[in-house]
Amino acid sequence: MKMDIKQWFTYTHLDLYLSQIDFFLKGIQERVLPAFDDLDNDAMIFEQREFERLSEVVNPKVMNEADLAEIVRNMAINYCTSFQNVLQGMHNLLAVGMFHLFEQQVCTFNQAFQYGRPIRSFAQPAIEKCALLPSSTNARSSNAFCGTSACGRRVFH
Repeated sequence: MKMDIKQWFTYTHLDLYLSQIDFFLKGIQERVLPAFDDLDNDAMIFEQREFERLSEVVNPKVMNEADLAEIVRNMAINYCTSFQNVLQGMHNLLAVGMFHLFEQQVCTFNQAFQYGRPIRSFAQPAIEKCALLPSSTNARSSNAFCGTSACGRRVFH
């Protein structure tokens, strides 16, 4: 029975590609983004600590508590805003990472289609090398391979 391209892709590649995407998203949702879940509480703790620290240092004759509280509130707002900017930068980096994963998948698909072999035959040497790595690295790299990027550069994943 001869398979058309859609059947061939589904049979040989789809499960591998979907598992890579699922692993990428799971890593982001479970490890990266939770670090930013409690920014409001962190800013409040920062504000309390700064108020306590500065109230010991500042002379009450020079600056009253209300002015000090306002300064510390502005510091906490800057703290929270800075971390929200970091979070936005993380979202941008994750989008680039997702596109890079797409490039890897297109490249491996092209190689496999060109040579008529399942993708696992290209990935097997890298998978075997990753099995020798420590478990934290192994989990990240289990679907890695060496190849050429979409723009023709040699890449090692």
